[in-house]
Amino acid sequence: MPEPLYRNILGAGFDALPPVTKALHSPMPERVFVGRAQIRRGRSVLARLVASWLKFPKTGDGVPARVTVSLEGEAERLVRDYGGAIFESRQYSAQGPDGLRLMEAIGPIATRLRIEPRHDGLNLHAERAYWHGIPLPQWLTPQVTASERAYGGAHLFDVSVSLKFVGEVIAYRGRLVEQT
Repeated sequence: MPEPLYRNILGAGFDALPPVTKALHSPMPERVFVGRAQIRRGRSVLARLVASWLKFPKTGDGVPARVTVSLEGEAERLVRDYGGAIFESRQYSAQGPDGLRLMEAIGPIATRLRIEPRHDGLNLHAERAYWHGIPLPQWLTPQVTASERAYGGAHLFDVSVSLKFVGEVIAYRGRLVEQT
């Protein structure tokens, strides 16, 4: 069985992560987390179009959340179900400017992310975006603010995605626990 993707990228930094964060990112071969989320889509017409095109969920509070993380070779597939609105991504590793980076692909767009491990979780920072593998100009790279924290055995997440000339496309946050 291959090593978890996040362990390959973070090395010893993976061992310092809290147990729930390590569990989420060790889908041997699959893990399911359930909980609730608050979702806010961008307000501009263009932001709503981008969010719809990427199949992001609609705005809502207390939305039932189910995240399935499964192993797919050396990659991870994340299937996020927010109140019946499903969007998927594929995460894998790629070489970055100074080491391995996390790549997350949603449809034809892949974003290279730097993972910052912390004692209470991790942060993710977007570095570059690609369209069908072709690097996009930096001004088209989404601004991603993402954090994962462990609190009382739960996985807390807080993600915001915006584009330079569009504004906020989506922001979602919530609490998940592993389904046993």
